[in-house]
Amino acid sequence: MLLAALLACTIDVNRGDLDEAELITIGDSLFDWNMGDGSIPEVIEESLDRPMYNAAIGGSHFLDGGDDAIPDQYISGDWSWLVLDGGGNDLNDRCACGDCDELMDEILSEDGQEGAMADFVREVTDAGVRVMIMGYYGLPETAEFGFDECSALIPELSLRQAALAESDAMIAFADAVEVVDGTDLSMFDDDHVHPSIEGGAVVGAFLADAIRAAEAAW
Repeated sequence: MLLAALLACTIDVNRGDLDEAELITIGDSLFDWNMGDGSIPEVIEESLDRPMYNAAIGGSHFLDGGDDAIPDQYISGDWSWLVLDGGGNDLNDRCACGDCDELMDEILSEDGQEGAMADFVREVTDAGVRVMIMGYYGLPETAEFGFDECSALIPELSLRQAALAESDAMIAFADAVEVVDGTDLSMFDDDHVHPSIEGGAVVGAFLADAIRAAEAAW
């Protein structure tokens, strides 16, 4: 399935070289957008000058049980970092970013200690891999695909992710809304959801700086 396909072709000019990579990325389309031309993971790789493998798949949910579920994208290895995002498609597709309390708790509890994301991240850190969670950047009111309705829920998800990170020194959190708040449309592609090349460069550099800071503090 997905893992077998990845292992069968360990070198992909867009995703990176799985055999040489020191970091791995999993998540949704924010991480695979502009792949080959300047995706967020590619910017992280260039900024850190450390090879990364990008296993993110657009449209993925965190709670899916299929091969494209975000946790199932992960490939075990001796990584220095796993960089991940996720949960936005769950909230948009499953409850239209409306009455999502139960779904949000399934992803991650209010205190950040329970839920699918906490369980998965702890499995990774228990294996000795550090985890950087990216909080979603802000979206403009003109965001397509229904994401214009998600402005109230995404900050709540980020608060829960921050609480998870605060509970474990092996987990770090970087909230991309600090650098892309949704007011500058040059940060977005035409759908006002996915990053433009410029937006990806800003977010990627921000995450690379967050990794450096976490390593310096560790």
